Amino acid sequence: MFERKVTISISQPFAPIRIDDKQLSFISIILLHLLPGALTMLLMLLVSSLLQQFGVFPVIPVLFVVVAPVLIVMQLGFLFYQGKRLNGKYSLQGIVLYRDHPMPGWKMAALALPILAWIAFVFFAARPPLNAFFVQHFFTWIPENFHDEAFLAHLNAFSPSFLKIVGILFTLSITMGGMVEELYFRGYLLPRMESLGIWAPFLNVLLFSLYHFWSPWENVVRLLALTPWVYAVWRARNLYLSVLIHGMINAFSGISLLLLILDRT
Repeated sequence: MFERKVTISISQPFAPIRIDDKQLSFISIILLHLLPGALTMLLMLLVSSLLQQFGVFPVIPVLFVVVAPVLIVMQLGFLFYQGKRLNGKYSLQGIVLYRDHPMPGWKMAALALPILAWIAFVFFAARPPLNAFFVQHFFTWIPENFHDEAFLAHLNAFSPSFLKIVGILFTLSITMGGMVEELYFRGYLLPRMESLGIWAPFLNVLLFSLYHFWSPWENVVRLLALTPWVYAVWRARNLYLSVLIHGMINAFSGISLLLLILDRT
C-alpha cells in the first residue's frame, strides 16, 4: 500500500494595517493647508511673467494648464512620501483616511444632490454680487489676468486652435486637481484635525479657501458653498463623497468654459 503524505501549511496571519492618524499641531495645520497654495501662487506669478515675455496674455485658464499639474504632483508626492515612511513603499494606505466607511450609491446620491444644489445656488446667485463687492472694495490691486472676466475680454488674443487646446487641458487639469485636493485636504488633513471636534471641518474649509491665494475675493463664497459639504464628509467619514462632489463641480466648470470657447470660435 502506498502512503500519502499530506503537508498542511499554516499561513501567517495578515499583518495589521498601519494607520497614521496622529493629530497635527495647530501650526502644522496652518502650514500644511496654506503652503501648497503659497508655492502655487509664486509659480503663477513666475509663469505669468514668462508668458508675457513671449507675448502671451497669462489668463487663468492658460496659467492653470501649466500650474495645475505641478500642484497635483506636489500634493500627491507629499501623500506618497508619507506612505513610504509609514508602509515602506509608495502607498496611500493608512495615509489617506475616511475610506473605510462604505456608503450605498443611493445614500451617496441623497447626500450629494442637495449639496450640489446648494453649491449651485451660491455660485449662480450669491457669487456675482459678493465677488463684485470684494473686488471693488478690497482687491483692486490684484492683477487683471487673475480675474475670470479677463479671459473673455482677451479671447481675440488667442488663435481658435490654441483656445480649444487650452479648454481641453484646463478641463482635465482642474478635474484631476480637484480630486487630488480632496485626497490631501479631506483625506489627509481633516482626519488629523479631529482633536478640534466640531470646529475641525470649519477650520478645514476656512484654510482651504485661504489656500486659493490667486482668488481671495472668493473666500466668502467658498465658505458659504463648501461648509455644508465638508461637514457632511466629516460626519459620514466618507472621502468618496467629497471626491465625487469636487470632481463634478470642476468638470462642470471646465466643460462650461470649453463650450464657451467652441461657441466663440
